[in-house]
Amino acid sequence: MPIADALILTFPPKTNLRWWASIGLAERESHLIRAMLAHHERIFVLAPTGGADVLAPFLSVGERARVRTMDIESEFAGGMSLDDALVEELRDARTVVLQTRELVDGGLAESLVPQLRRASVRTALVAKGGFLPSQVLAAKLAPHDPRTISAGLEEQSLCTAAQIVVGASSKMLADLTWRLAIDPARTRLVPNFVIEDGDPSGPSERDADLLLTWGPLSKPQQVEVLVRALTLVQEPWRSRVRLEVAGDGPERPALEALAGELGVDVRFLGELGHAELRAKMRECSLYLHAAAHNPEALGVLDAMSVGCPVVLANQPGVAEFVENGVNGIRVDATADAFAYAISGMLPDEDWRETLSACASQQIRSRSSLERVGGLLAEAHGAALELAGHATASRAIA
Repeated sequence: MPIADALILTFPPKTNLRWWASIGLAERESHLIRAMLAHHERIFVLAPTGGADVLAPFLSVGERARVRTMDIESEFAGGMSLDDALVEELRDARTVVLQTRELVDGGLAESLVPQLRRASVRTALVAKGGFLPSQVLAAKLAPHDPRTISAGLEEQSLCTAAQIVVGASSKMLADLTWRLAIDPARTRLVPNFVIEDGDPSGPSERDADLLLTWGPLSKPQQVEVLVRALTLVQEPWRSRVRLEVAGDGPERPALEALAGELGVDVRFLGELGHAELRAKMRECSLYLHAAAHNPEALGVLDAMSVGCPVVLANQPGVAEFVENGVNGIRVDATADAFAYAISGMLPDEDWRETLSACASQQIRSRSSLERVGGLLAEAHGAALELAGHATASRAIA
């Protein structure tokens, strides 16, 4: 039996769904959206800019009829506002769950709750995020930067208004409950999901000379660290190894020039679809991740799930799922540290096999789509129950 008549998903401000699709995230997230169709009659995806058709290629005809993407900056039929258009779409609905994709959405989800409740729709708000934007901004900018403060205030407003707060790590939830005085009973731990599409690949099935990294080619991703690390890898691997870089961005020309200047084998693949990227993860011997401020690290999770040993910068949050020396290797975000790890791992197939087997087993157990979908559905149900109680209390008052 469905939990609610509709699930409404809101995205962070300035999200461009066509860009989101170009980096493979639409393909990746479509798996979770399809899983949520087992628990909700319809799903509405609200995003600031364009791309109403980006999910369609990954959904069946029947699923497309139940998933609608709405551009919140558009004017709807008859000049209706987004609020009015949603109320019209949900005129026969009795229950709705509003869920954020991150803990910042410009206040959109909060603003829609009273509109739907005035239309006699029992509406629950779920504040879901994979990380704390204010913490990332504090590290990138400064704790007292106005943008950091603004993000913190938005997190506080959203999490206080929500019936249930969902986080991807226990540390994230602990920080929120302490900082915002949230009752832990109103929180749920739901890790980021991975897809189980076939058995993990072992070292003997991989290209021993191939290293892989993925992400936007911007300064925070620190791909430059990996390019420089290749010059420090010990022989004979220094002469054999090549790094393939999936993704694109403003730093690509500078990185291409640096690789040429250093005389190392770096191949830039551009943006790949999610299935293409996972195929590369099954082929490479090591997956590298040097970003210092990327708390979700979805590429690391995906690589681990297919049995690829990972070497990543020891950033905040990764200790939640990467235990150093057990299912992956965490190092300082320096060329020397990455080169040392690569030089030690490439000749040792047994070590790589041990790490990959442990990683795939633990990540698939912890973050399988089936488990994550079930945990998220439970959070939605709990939120609706609390929303019902809250409505009843107001009515009595």
